[in-house]
Amino acid sequence: CCFKRFYKMWLPIRFMFQLLLKKKLLNQSLTSVLSNGFWLSFRYAIISFVGFFVSVIFARQYPAESYGEFQLIISTMALFSVFSLPGLNMLGIRSIASSGIDYTQKIVRISFLSSLIAVPLLVVYGLYFLNVKENTYLIIGLMSLCFPFLYAPNSWYVFYEGRSQFKLSGLRLILLSFISGMSLVSGILLNFSVLELLSLFLFSNIIIYWLFFFEIRRKSIKIFFFFLMIRRPPRSTLAVTLFPYTTLFRSNNSTDSL
Repeated sequence: CCFKRFYKMWLPIRFMFQLLLKKKLLNQSLTSVLSNGFWLSFRYAIISFVGFFVSVIFARQYPAESYGEFQLIISTMALFSVFSLPGLNMLGIRSIASSGIDYTQKIVRISFLSSLIAVPLLVVYGLYFLNVKENTYLIIGLMSLCFPFLYAPNSWYVFYEGRSQFKLSGLRLILLSFISGMSLVSGILLNFSVLELLSLFLFSNIIIYWLFFFEIRRKSIKIFFFFLMIRRPPRSTLAVTLFPYTTLFRSNNSTDSL
């Protein structure tokens, strides 16, 4: 009888604990969604503002022909970016989010090899402008050489967004936007030619993309070795550390004999 009375008293208490636990988990997930949504929206707003600001400065300082030529090159790059297989980024994000397996480096490798297909196509496309405007042909030729190095490492953000770290990817994309935009504005104020402006844009983005890629590559190696380090040796063995991330296991008998 006492047990039944205690059980009846415990039921509502247990129900309240379960309700509070679910509410706490719901609040945590809601906070995560709001935080990630904020950084996602904030980064797009900043990137759009920087792009608009650069376009206004460009349109005020250069004639309409030069502005149109620059926009033609940017549009051509966006058109041929399909050869870099951008859909692999979504597969990489889903893989990290669902199973924790990181394919970022493999995606960059596949994207780089696939982007090589666009190089001869861009050269052939540039031949059309050879008789029309030689400067445009030179610009497209430069773009064809830089194309694989520009779009392949652009998959670095998969490492962060697959782990729902939108703040880290957002801050890096905002930094990239500021550096790229300010370098273009500096070139515009110094009256660079369209070829020089495009070179400044391409090389600044390529350098930053590869820096971000090597950053996540270093983090991936640290994560990999961390899981190696937490693997404990059997109880009957003694771990002798040779290097920071490798261990040699010897039996107690062999160590005693030494």
